[in-house]
Amino acid sequence: MALASGYGLTADEWQADPVCCIFARRTDGRWASATTKITVPRQNGKNGILEIVELFGMVVLGLKFLHTAHEVKTARKAFRRILSFFENEEKFPELAAMVVEIRKTNGQEAISLANGGSIEFIARSSGSGRGFTVDVLVCDEDQDLTDDELAALLPTISAAPSGNPMVILTGTPPALDKINAPQGEVARRVRNDAIKKADPNLTCFDWGAPDGPMPDVDDESLAYRFNPALGTRLNIEEVRRERRMMSAEKFAQERYGWWGNPDAKQGGVIDMTQWRRLRAKAGAPSRAEIVVDVSPDLTWTSVAVAAEGPEGRTLVLVDRAEGTGWVLRRLTGLHEDLAEVVELALTPTAQIFAASLTKAKLDFQQLTSADVGRACAAFQESVRGGRIAHVGQTELDDAVRNGTTRYREGGQVWDRRKPEIDISPLVATSVAAQRWQMHAAKPKTPPPAPRRTEPASTRRRTGDIAHSGF
Repeated sequence: MALASGYGLTADEWQADPVCCIFARRTDGRWASATTKITVPRQNGKNGILEIVELFGMVVLGLKFLHTAHEVKTARKAFRRILSFFENEEKFPELAAMVVEIRKTNGQEAISLANGGSIEFIARSSGSGRGFTVDVLVCDEDQDLTDDELAALLPTISAAPSGNPMVILTGTPPALDKINAPQGEVARRVRNDAIKKADPNLTCFDWGAPDGPMPDVDDESLAYRFNPALGTRLNIEEVRRERRMMSAEKFAQERYGWWGNPDAKQGGVIDMTQWRRLRAKAGAPSRAEIVVDVSPDLTWTSVAVAAEGPEGRTLVLVDRAEGTGWVLRRLTGLHEDLAEVVELALTPTAQIFAASLTKAKLDFQQLTSADVGRACAAFQESVRGGRIAHVGQTELDDAVRNGTTRYREGGQVWDRRKPEIDISPLVATSVAAQRWQMHAAKPKTPPPAPRRTEPASTRRRTGDIAHSGF
């Protein structure tokens, strides 16, 4: 901190904590925090933290840095700030004397020092970072960092010259209207790991509103709480202007550092508050629709049942277990326990059961992807309309919470592109509910009315028959 202060980089108190954390070591000499994530609303001074870390790391420790940003202009701006310390021979002669090379070519900006320290600046892409070997990977603007970009960058520190690699992530909360987009997925996952304390070598600094309902955007005391530089680097009048011009949600995200409400409906998925309201007590059904779905990697199988529920709603229940060996026994048991199976259906991924069901003489319907797609939209509408009842099964609740959608030709479908998240309970339940409602809505054909025979004289009087007039 003293080194940076001598060159005009005096850290605010809130900035000093992350800097000290980044350079803290364990008793074995390795970094106590191999990964540090810093999230703070814009214009508070997170880049000042990076400048202090990079200056000290290069000059004193001889570390090699790779500084990455989402946009070229952001990377160049960071380069110019660090360059100002090494290019000013009159003001900082000792720093200028350390320089071996300065490269200013657009997209290849770099500074190399005589002690082995260096820093290179690049804009990120799915292929960027190849050919670099560094000690410290800096990912600025991590609200836009994707898994593909991180996969290209992380190997740059695998063979860190110091033998002590480090990752620093800095940014603001990812866009709330792109909650399911690839941009920001790394930031969300790392933050969730910090909340769950899943990584002992991860430290997370987050100046922002807690997850949950949107904070009161008109409460200025919150602006001071979530913006550590407000009153010094930030002006309250500018914050008020932002509030007048931004939507409440955008202001909460950008100025209050709000990550959103995990239980709220986002990106077309189901509102968990509404889902909880649909929980009900229900007895065992006697007549039901059954649907089987399997995760694409065949790891999990779900058998869903839809039946008549309380207050005329569609009751949904699900069995979920690993593998596929248990399914035939369960289906046979359901056929024995239920007074009537309206229909047994297999989703496209569950067609592996077709042969065994045929051998067991269990009738079934093989569904198409279009059938499953229609059920996706129908189930969301049924939840919004309060036409579903469930008993609060954890496996179904988890699938509903994690279920996201994507669009393909023909409409909306449940998104199964992340195999680590099993949504087979949601897929099977959606299809079962939609098919139960479809069959329940079909009008029952009434029995034919008995034919009445009347005297011919009566029929002539009422005009029910034709006659010759005599």
